Amino acid sequence: MISAMAGETLTRRLAAAKSSVGMSRDLVANTLGRWGLADLAEDAVLVISELATNAVGASRAGQEITVHLRNSGTEIILAVHDNGPGTPRHRQVDLDLATLDVSERNFDANGGWGLSIVAALAARCWVDPGTPAGKWVCAALRIGPARGGRG
Repeated sequence: MISAMAGETLTRRLAAAKSSVGMSRDLVANTLGRWGLADLAEDAVLVISELATNAVGASRAGQEITVHLRNSGTEIILAVHDNGPGTPRHRQVDLDLATLDVSERNFDANGGWGLSIVAALAARCWVDPGTPAGKWVCAALRIGPARGGRG
């Protein structure tokens, strides 16, 4: 299946702030709806949320992140740029009660699984260097019945 909106893109620069994660989710969901790809929205919103959260965490106050969405015709490419140093690493961890610390003191300190979630949903994911600095963290979701890392 080739998407009728192939070649369409959306790029937005946002403040490197927690509120931009929600804005990124809304941008992706609304854009996919306009492109006739609302069936991808649930996975795409989760992927962009993880990518944007990581980008905000890698940025300093006053910086921006860039959210990019592209319809290749066979895939939806989701990418987020930040100016932070380093390259994110995918941690392979089986999530269960033994790996999570759900004590009241550490309940919200169980992060670090974002790229594992992205890898599980995406057909592929990668990191490209940014110009002049930073990096683009990218993921591709397949359009059509054989989607993501699951199909």
